Amino acid sequence: STQVRDQARGFVTVPAPPGGAAEAVAEVTTDRDRDAVLNTGGGLRGVWLNGERMFDGARWTGWHPGKERLPVRLRAGRNELRVETVGPFFVSLTDPAE
Repeated sequence: STQVRDQARGFVTVPAPPGGAAEAVAEVTTDRDRDAVLNTGGGLRGVWLNGERMFDGARWTGWHPGKERLPVRLRAGRNELRVETVGPFFVSLTDPAE
């Protein structure tokens, strides 16, 4: 299915309820502390990393993936990435050089 192929490539579909928001949580694990870039796009209301709000979607800036590129710091071990969305969205973590 398309959803299974998208998940294998790092994409996940999270349907929002009519008139409401959906929340998704992912675990990001790294073997050391490191800098990264949080890339966002779409109908995001907010993105949190380890409980700290990294992105506030109060202002529409466009859909395309990576519209916003925000520097973040991942800690060694488990990191929690949480998003709240009202529609299709894009979130990725990349190395700063990418």
